[in-house]
Amino acid sequence: MTPAALALLACRSQQGPRDSVLLITVDTLRADHLSPYNGEVPTPATARLAAEGVVYERAYAPMGLTRPSHGALLTGRYPREIGVLNNATALPGDVPTLAERLAADGYQTGAFTSVRLLDASSGIARGFATLDAPTVDQRPGGVAVARALDWLTGLDNDAPFLLWVHLFKPHLPYAPPAPLRGTDPELWAALPAVDWPQLVESADEDGDVPWRIAQHARRLYAAEVAGVDAWIGALTDGVEERRGARPVLRILTADHGEGMECGVFFEHADSLCDGVLRVPLIVSAPTRSAGRSDRVVSLVDVAPTVLQTLGRSGESASGVPLLESPSTTERAVFIEHPYYQPSAVMGRTHRREQIRSVADRRLAPLHLTRPPFGVVGAAGKLLDTAGLRVLVSSDADVGAGLDRAAESPAAAAALGQALDGFLRSHPIRPPAPETLNSELRQTLEALGYL
Repeated sequence: MTPAALALLACRSQQGPRDSVLLITVDTLRADHLSPYNGEVPTPATARLAAEGVVYERAYAPMGLTRPSHGALLTGRYPREIGVLNNATALPGDVPTLAERLAADGYQTGAFTSVRLLDASSGIARGFATLDAPTVDQRPGGVAVARALDWLTGLDNDAPFLLWVHLFKPHLPYAPPAPLRGTDPELWAALPAVDWPQLVESADEDGDVPWRIAQHARRLYAAEVAGVDAWIGALTDGVEERRGARPVLRILTADHGEGMECGVFFEHADSLCDGVLRVPLIVSAPTRSAGRSDRVVSLVDVAPTVLQTLGRSGESASGVPLLESPSTTERAVFIEHPYYQPSAVMGRTHRREQIRSVADRRLAPLHLTRPPFGVVGAAGKLLDTAGLRVLVSSDADVGAGLDRAAESPAAAAALGQALDGFLRSHPIRPPAPETLNSELRQTLEALGYL
């Protein structure tokens, strides 16, 4: 053995076992429904994880869709940077992923997803030596958890792993295994599951979904959250049983939330409100103290955080490592509306023809050709819709059509500068030619991106 090889072995011996990584992502999970975020739903497994890690109270998804947000999560780059602008576009092959980076470092990599949208065709799971995704649209989270734990049992215990498990619930249809306390017993018996067809059927001749049905749907969603927490507990407990005292970096987050305000109900892609884009983010790192952080952070920060925690240099990324000391400079993170494919435009338009209001609250207008965008900072959220910019401090401001810029001109100016700077330095990368159809091309050309 060469002297260099001996030195490398000695270095690794001194370092001890390398940390493994457990990444849990949950589809359509609102932060404000979880116990660590003062939510009303009992989520003991999430609470245990939070007690051992850092809870980020102001974490944001960059876009309210599954593929774009997961692409950002696993690359450290915003959806516009990687060209994943909707659920129909795939991650380009020249964009490095976290899994590729760790696999090259000798990590055993496995991905177990509950939705077909994140299969090999998405490009997002590239770098995972084992990828287990359903061949149908979705599958129960318990199946993904069981298969992930089986995979973990068969691993070489001397090598670290990167395990990613994606749980599809509480996405529509809301079909929880059991009701929560406070659920309407009569409605539960008559309507134990709610999907878009049931909402359409409940609407009156004016296209309004009654308040009672809307409340029932919310309770079913909350019961789904309780159910997914049980899967999270089974997964984290199973990892601990199989790995013993070996260090594991554990991260729990969501790709986006669910709309229940701001004129967007029971879906998520058409909203830049906190109910959709503010997501749970809990990072439990070996040798790191637990606590809470009110820093504004983004899903693009997750990959750099993993690399930093593992002592590895990161690729060029827009995200920043979260476990570093907070910067004294206020940071703003970018949020953006999807750029829809024609089939999605048709589907969303048809839905608005079927349902026009929920509990007498009108649905917000669709933005299909000029997607809104904005930034979130400590002082609030600056939203740009077709060139009109407004400063809001909460979802209530959005719902009421309020603009706080006159009350906080300095904050509005600072966020405006941050937004302008971001747009200059982060131009949109057009999707791959095979996914760039004529309608999407026309939209991007009109906006000056092609």
